[in-house]
Amino acid sequence: MQIHNENWKTMNRQEKLLLKSAYKNDLAGVKSARNRYSSEFFPDCEGASINTIDDDGNTAMHMAAMRGHRIIVAYLLSQSAKHDVKNEKGETPFMMACIGGFRDVVQDLIGIRANILERDHKGQNTLMRTCEARQSHVVKYLLAQNRFDVNDICNE
Repeated sequence: MQIHNENWKTMNRQEKLLLKSAYKNDLAGVKSARNRYSSEFFPDCEGASINTIDDDGNTAMHMAAMRGHRIIVAYLLSQSAKHDVKNEKGETPFMMACIGGFRDVVQDLIGIRANILERDHKGQNTLMRTCEARQSHVVKYLLAQNRFDVNDICNE
């Protein structure tokens, strides 16, 4: 996942730190990014919004969920981060955790009522995407939730 893009140039230091730290499983960095800071060139700047996005529409929650960083996900949730935001591909953090095979993060997000029936911009639901990713242990877990119609077809 490339987080250095056009939007990267316009982000403040704290926003960059938040996204990088969530991606790298750096809880101290995530917490630090939320604090106000001052420097010679940037006096009295706000901390990063918990829902800062990159050019691909990914938030810190996306970054942490796609990498299976459970502690970061829990911290972001405790700070009221949105867990249902879709990125440019229509993927939610929940979908990304499923695709990555991170069952513990998947369970945590189901526990806070993540929409497991959400579809991406190609019309594929989480179960379809998880099957494509060959994450059988997560597929079994999702099926056990009894919320999917296994005869559902993609709306491409």
